Amino acid sequence: RLARYPGHLDYRKGTNSMKTAPKLILGLVLILLLLVGGAVYYLYTSLDGLVEAAIEKYGSEVTQTEVRVDKVHIQLTDGSGAISGISVANPAGFRDPHAFTLGRIRTRIDISTLTQTPIVIDEVHVKAPAIFYEINKTGMANLNVLKDNVMRAIPARPAGKKAEPAEPVNQGEPRLVIRRFIVEAGQIKATIARLDDKVLKTGLPRLELRNLGGKGGSTPQELARQISERLIKQAQDAVARLDIEKYLKQEASKRVHQEIDKRLDQELEKQLGPGNQDTKDALKNLLGR
Repeated sequence: RLARYPGHLDYRKGTNSMKTAPKLILGLVLILLLLVGGAVYYLYTSLDGLVEAAIEKYGSEVTQTEVRVDKVHIQLTDGSGAISGISVANPAGFRDPHAFTLGRIRTRIDISTLTQTPIVIDEVHVKAPAIFYEINKTGMANLNVLKDNVMRAIPARPAGKKAEPAEPVNQGEPRLVIRRFIVEAGQIKATIARLDDKVLKTGLPRLELRNLGGKGGSTPQELARQISERLIKQAQDAVARLDIEKYLKQEASKRVHQEIDKRLDQELEKQLGPGNQDTKDALKNLLGR
Protein backbone atom coordinates (compact mmCIF):
# COMPACT_ATOMS: atom_id res chain seq x y z
CA ARG A 1 0.00 0.00 0.00
CA LEU A 2 2.97 2.34 0.47
CA ALA A 3 3.57 2.20 -3.28
CA ARG A 4 0.56 4.49 -3.85
CA TYR A 5 2.30 7.50 -2.35
CA PRO A 6 5.27 9.53 -3.68
CA GLY A 7 8.51 8.98 -1.84
CA HIS A 8 7.49 5.57 -0.50
CA LEU A 9 10.13 3.29 0.92
CA ASP A 10 11.66 1.65 -2.13
CA TYR A 11 15.19 0.30 -2.41
CA ARG A 12 15.10 1.19 -6.12
CA LYS A 13 14.85 4.88 -5.12
CA GLY A 14 17.34 5.24 -2.34
CA THR A 15 17.16 9.04 -1.99
CA ASN A 16 13.42 9.28 -1.49
CA SER A 17 13.54 6.29 0.88
CA MET A 18 16.07 7.93 3.17
CA LYS A 19 14.02 11.15 3.31
CA THR A 20 10.79 9.28 4.13
CA ALA A 21 12.18 6.97 6.84
CA PRO A 22 12.15 9.60 9.65
CA LYS A 23 8.48 10.34 8.86
CA LEU A 24 7.61 6.65 9.13
CA ILE A 25 9.50 6.32 12.41
CA LEU A 26 7.70 9.40 13.78
CA GLY A 27 4.39 7.88 12.73
CA LEU A 28 5.22 4.60 14.48
CA VAL A 29 6.20 6.48 17.63
CA LEU A 30 2.89 8.37 17.58
CA ILE A 31 0.98 5.11 17.16
CA LEU A 32 2.89 3.54 20.05
CA LEU A 33 2.16 6.57 22.23
CA LEU A 34 -1.53 6.29 21.41
CA LEU A 35 -1.47 2.56 22.24
CA VAL A 36 0.34 3.16 25.53
CA GLY A 37 -2.03 6.00 26.38
CA GLY A 38 -4.98 3.74 25.58
CA ALA A 39 -3.56 0.99 27.78
CA VAL A 40 -3.09 3.40 30.70
CA TYR A 41 -6.62 4.73 30.23
CA TYR A 42 -7.98 1.19 30.09
CA LEU A 43 -6.10 0.26 33.26
CA TYR A 44 -7.37 3.34 35.07
CA THR A 45 -10.99 2.88 33.98
CA SER A 46 -10.86 -0.88 34.62
CA LEU A 47 -9.19 -0.66 38.03
CA ASP A 48 -12.49 -0.81 39.87
CA GLY A 49 -13.41 -4.00 38.02
CA LEU A 50 -9.98 -5.51 38.64
CA VAL A 51 -10.23 -4.85 42.38
CA GLU A 52 -13.75 -6.26 42.47
CA ALA A 53 -12.66 -9.41 40.65
CA ALA A 54 -9.65 -9.84 42.97
CA ILE A 55 -11.77 -9.55 46.12
CA GLU A 56 -14.27 -12.09 44.82
CA LYS A 57 -11.60 -14.53 43.64
CA TYR A 58 -9.26 -14.51 46.63
CA GLY A 59 -12.03 -14.03 49.20
CA SER A 60 -13.81 -17.10 47.87
CA GLU A 61 -10.59 -19.12 47.94
CA VAL A 62 -9.89 -18.21 51.57
CA THR A 63 -13.41 -18.71 52.96
CA GLN A 64 -14.31 -21.64 50.66
CA THR A 65 -17.67 -19.94 50.09
CA GLU A 66 -18.88 -17.44 47.50
CA VAL A 67 -17.75 -13.84 48.06
CA ARG A 68 -19.53 -11.14 46.04
CA VAL A 69 -18.96 -7.39 45.65
CA ASP A 70 -21.60 -4.91 44.48
CA LYS A 71 -19.43 -1.89 43.70
CA VAL A 72 -15.83 -0.66 43.84
CA HIS A 73 -14.63 2.90 43.29
CA ILE A 74 -10.90 3.68 43.43
CA GLN A 75 -9.35 7.17 43.12
CA LEU A 76 -5.67 6.76 42.29
CA THR A 77 -5.05 10.51 42.44
CA ASP A 78 -5.57 10.74 46.19
CA GLY A 79 -5.33 7.08 47.20
CA SER A 80 -8.93 6.81 48.38
CA GLY A 81 -11.32 3.98 47.69
CA ALA A 82 -14.81 2.78 48.51
CA ILE A 83 -16.21 -0.75 48.34
CA SER A 84 -19.87 -1.50 48.96
CA GLY A 85 -21.98 -4.60 49.22
CA ILE A 86 -19.43 -7.29 50.09
CA SER A 87 -21.22 -10.50 51.01
CA VAL A 88 -19.78 -13.80 52.22
CA ALA A 89 -22.03 -16.80 51.64
CA ASN A 90 -22.75 -19.34 54.36
CA PRO A 91 -20.93 -22.69 54.19
CA ALA A 92 -22.98 -25.71 53.13
CA GLY A 93 -25.33 -27.03 55.81
CA PHE A 94 -26.71 -23.66 56.95
CA ARG A 95 -30.00 -22.04 56.04
CA ASP A 96 -29.23 -18.32 55.87
CA PRO A 97 -27.76 -17.30 52.50
CA HIS A 98 -25.02 -15.16 54.09
CA ALA A 99 -22.58 -15.38 56.96
CA PHE A 100 -21.47 -11.74 56.57
CA THR A 101 -22.44 -8.63 54.70
CA LEU A 102 -19.90 -5.86 55.16
CA GLY A 103 -21.92 -2.77 54.32
CA ARG A 104 -19.57 -0.03 53.13
CA ILE A 105 -15.78 -0.02 53.30
CA ARG A 106 -13.61 3.08 52.85
CA THR A 107 -9.85 2.98 52.43
CA ARG A 108 -6.99 5.46 52.32
CA ILE A 109 -3.67 4.43 50.80
CA ASP A 110 -0.37 6.28 51.13
CA ILE A 111 0.22 6.61 47.37
CA SER A 112 3.87 7.56 47.93
CA THR A 113 4.47 3.93 49.01
CA LEU A 114 2.91 2.24 45.96
CA THR A 115 6.35 1.57 44.47
CA GLN A 116 7.93 0.62 47.80
CA THR A 117 7.88 -2.32 50.18
CA PRO A 118 5.78 -2.38 52.24
CA ILE A 119 2.79 -0.56 50.77
CA VAL A 120 1.13 1.47 53.52
CA ILE A 121 -2.65 1.57 53.88
CA ASP A 122 -3.45 4.40 56.27
CA GLU A 123 -6.97 3.24 57.10
CA VAL A 124 -9.62 0.65 56.34
CA HIS A 125 -13.04 1.61 57.74
CA VAL A 126 -15.86 -0.95 57.69
CA LYS A 127 -19.25 0.63 58.41
CA ALA A 128 -22.41 -1.25 59.44
CA PRO A 129 -21.49 -4.88 58.86
CA ALA A 130 -24.13 -7.54 59.48
CA ILE A 131 -23.13 -10.94 60.84
CA PHE A 132 -25.55 -13.85 60.58
CA TYR A 133 -24.55 -16.33 63.26
CA GLU A 134 -26.24 -19.70 62.91
CA ILE A 135 -26.20 -22.97 64.83
CA ASN A 136 -27.67 -25.77 62.74
CA LYS A 137 -29.49 -28.91 63.90
CA THR A 138 -26.21 -30.81 64.28
CA GLY A 139 -24.89 -28.16 66.68
CA MET A 140 -22.35 -26.71 64.24
CA ALA A 141 -21.86 -22.92 64.08
CA ASN A 142 -21.27 -21.26 60.71
CA LEU A 143 -18.61 -18.89 62.06
CA ASN A 144 -16.60 -21.84 63.36
CA VAL A 145 -16.75 -23.49 59.93
CA LEU A 146 -15.62 -20.26 58.23
CA LYS A 147 -12.80 -19.83 60.72
CA ASP A 148 -11.59 -23.38 60.09
CA ASN A 149 -11.69 -22.72 56.33
CA VAL A 150 -9.56 -19.60 56.73
CA MET A 151 -7.10 -21.39 59.00
CA ARG A 152 -6.63 -24.17 56.44
CA ALA A 153 -6.26 -21.74 53.54
CA ILE A 154 -3.73 -19.54 55.35
CA PRO A 155 -1.49 -21.52 57.72
CA ALA A 156 -0.24 -19.55 60.70
CA ARG A 157 3.42 -18.67 61.00
CA PRO A 158 5.05 -20.95 63.64
CA ALA A 159 5.30 -19.34 67.06
CA GLY A 160 8.58 -17.53 67.59
CA LYS A 161 9.43 -17.41 63.91
CA LYS A 162 10.36 -13.93 62.79
CA ALA A 163 8.85 -12.37 59.71
CA GLU A 164 10.96 -12.88 56.62
CA PRO A 165 12.78 -9.84 55.23
CA ALA A 166 10.67 -7.75 52.92
CA GLU A 167 11.00 -8.87 49.32
CA PRO A 168 12.05 -6.46 46.57
CA VAL A 169 9.28 -4.64 44.73
CA ASN A 170 7.61 -6.68 41.97
CA GLN A 171 9.04 -9.94 43.28
CA GLY A 172 6.67 -12.33 44.97
CA GLU A 173 3.61 -11.17 46.83
CA PRO A 174 3.26 -7.53 47.91
CA ARG A 175 3.71 -6.76 51.59
CA LEU A 176 1.26 -4.44 53.28
CA VAL A 177 0.93 -2.43 56.46
CA ILE A 178 -2.49 -1.30 57.67
CA ARG A 179 -2.18 1.58 60.13
CA ARG A 180 -5.82 1.44 61.30
CA PHE A 181 -8.54 -1.14 60.69
CA ILE A 182 -11.92 -0.12 62.09
CA VAL A 183 -15.25 -1.97 62.23
CA GLU A 184 -18.21 -0.15 63.76
CA ALA A 185 -22.02 0.01 63.91
CA GLY A 186 -22.24 -3.73 63.28
CA GLN A 187 -25.20 -5.97 64.06
CA ILE A 188 -25.44 -9.70 64.77
CA LYS A 189 -28.45 -11.90 64.11
CA ALA A 190 -28.19 -15.31 65.74
CA THR A 191 -30.42 -18.19 64.58
CA ILE A 192 -30.56 -21.48 66.48
CA ALA A 193 -32.14 -24.45 64.73
CA ARG A 194 -32.72 -26.35 67.99
CA LEU A 195 -34.87 -23.45 69.21
CA ASP A 196 -37.16 -23.74 66.18
CA ASP A 197 -35.03 -21.16 64.38
CA LYS A 198 -35.45 -18.63 67.16
CA VAL A 199 -33.74 -15.34 66.24
CA LEU A 200 -31.70 -13.33 68.75
CA LYS A 201 -30.10 -9.97 67.96
CA THR A 202 -27.27 -7.95 69.45
CA GLY A 203 -24.80 -5.24 68.46
CA LEU A 204 -21.22 -5.94 67.39
CA PRO A 205 -18.79 -4.00 69.60
CA ARG A 206 -16.53 -1.54 67.82
CA LEU A 207 -13.26 -3.13 66.71
CA GLU A 208 -10.09 -1.16 66.01
CA LEU A 209 -6.78 -2.78 65.08
CA ARG A 210 -3.55 -0.82 64.61
CA ASN A 211 -0.32 -1.35 62.73
CA LEU A 212 -1.25 -4.67 61.16
CA GLY A 213 1.69 -6.15 59.30
CA GLY A 214 4.34 -4.64 61.59
CA LYS A 215 7.32 -2.69 60.34
CA GLY A 216 8.17 -4.89 57.36
CA GLY A 217 4.59 -5.61 56.32
CA SER A 218 2.69 -8.85 55.81
CA THR A 219 1.28 -10.58 52.76
CA PRO A 220 -2.40 -9.99 51.99
CA GLN A 221 -3.11 -13.59 53.04
CA GLU A 222 -1.47 -13.11 56.45
CA LEU A 223 -3.43 -9.90 57.01
CA ALA A 224 -6.65 -11.62 55.97
CA ARG A 225 -6.02 -14.30 58.58
CA GLN A 226 -5.30 -11.79 61.35
CA ILE A 227 -8.40 -9.72 60.58
CA SER A 228 -10.66 -12.76 60.14
CA GLU A 229 -9.56 -14.24 63.48
CA ARG A 230 -10.23 -11.00 65.36
CA LEU A 231 -13.54 -10.25 63.65
CA ILE A 232 -14.89 -13.78 64.15
CA LYS A 233 -13.79 -13.79 67.81
CA GLN A 234 -15.47 -10.41 68.31
CA ALA A 235 -18.68 -11.83 66.87
CA GLN A 236 -18.45 -15.01 68.98
CA ASP A 237 -17.91 -12.97 72.16
CA ALA A 238 -20.96 -10.86 71.35
CA VAL A 239 -23.06 -13.96 70.70
CA ALA A 240 -21.88 -15.48 74.00
CA ARG A 241 -23.46 -12.52 75.80
CA LEU A 242 -26.83 -13.54 74.35
CA ASP A 243 -26.65 -16.54 76.71
CA ILE A 244 -27.86 -19.01 74.11
CA GLU A 245 -27.12 -21.82 76.57
CA LYS A 246 -29.90 -20.51 78.79
CA TYR A 247 -32.39 -20.70 75.91
CA LEU A 248 -31.21 -24.19 75.02
CA LYS A 249 -31.70 -25.37 78.61
CA GLN A 250 -35.14 -23.80 78.73
CA GLU A 251 -36.09 -25.48 75.47
CA ALA A 252 -34.73 -28.84 76.64
CA SER A 253 -36.69 -28.58 79.89
CA LYS A 254 -39.83 -27.61 77.98
CA ARG A 255 -39.52 -30.63 75.70
CA VAL A 256 -38.91 -32.99 78.65
CA HIS A 257 -42.10 -31.77 80.32
CA GLN A 258 -44.01 -32.09 77.08
CA GLU A 259 -42.86 -35.69 76.78
CA ILE A 260 -43.82 -36.42 80.41
CA ASP A 261 -47.30 -34.94 79.86
CA LYS A 262 -47.74 -36.94 76.70
CA ARG A 263 -46.84 -40.22 78.39
CA LEU A 264 -49.03 -39.41 81.42
CA ASP A 265 -52.00 -38.75 79.15
CA GLN A 266 -51.40 -42.06 77.40
CA GLU A 267 -51.22 -43.94 80.71
CA LEU A 268 -54.39 -42.30 82.10
CA GLU A 269 -56.19 -43.08 78.86
CA LYS A 270 -55.08 -46.68 79.18
CA GLN A 271 -56.16 -47.01 82.84
CA LEU A 272 -59.40 -45.00 82.82
CA GLY A 273 -60.44 -45.34 79.23
CA PRO A 274 -62.01 -42.60 77.09
CA GLY A 275 -63.87 -39.81 78.82
CA ASN A 276 -63.52 -39.26 82.60
CA GLN A 277 -61.69 -35.97 81.86
CA ASP A 278 -62.42 -34.50 85.31
CA THR A 279 -60.85 -37.51 87.01
CA LYS A 280 -57.83 -37.35 84.71
CA ASP A 281 -57.34 -33.62 85.39
CA ALA A 282 -57.60 -34.22 89.15
CA LEU A 283 -54.91 -36.92 89.02
CA LYS A 284 -52.66 -34.71 86.91
CA ASN A 285 -53.05 -31.90 89.47
CA LEU A 286 -52.06 -34.28 92.26
CA LEU A 287 -48.92 -35.13 90.27
CA GLY A 288 -48.13 -31.46 89.71
CA ARG A 289 -48.94 -31.63 86.01
